[in-house]
Amino acid sequence: MYANQRMRQLTKEQFLAQLQDRVDNEGSQRKLAHKLKISPGYLNDVLQSRKEPREKLLNSLGLRAVTNYVRTSGTAEEKEEEKDKP
Repeated sequence: MYANQRMRQLTKEQFLAQLQDRVDNEGSQRKLAHKLKISPGYLNDVLQSRKEPREKLLNSLGLRAVTNYVRTSGTAEEKEEEKDKP
């Protein structure tokens, strides 16, 4: 990675939009699939959100998958403590 590039997380929608841009630049899904050494059917499945991108595809695009966990509310224990408060 270049010094002036920083790691930026993409939403799934952003990833799919960038992947579609690559398809458009190559001229077809078949051409991009051939260039990335993946099957055209698999590429189409990823673009249609029927399949998740696997490591080989992500690596060929200079990406890696990262899982995030976001707290949406308190834990069950915290909720019980809130119920017990007067």
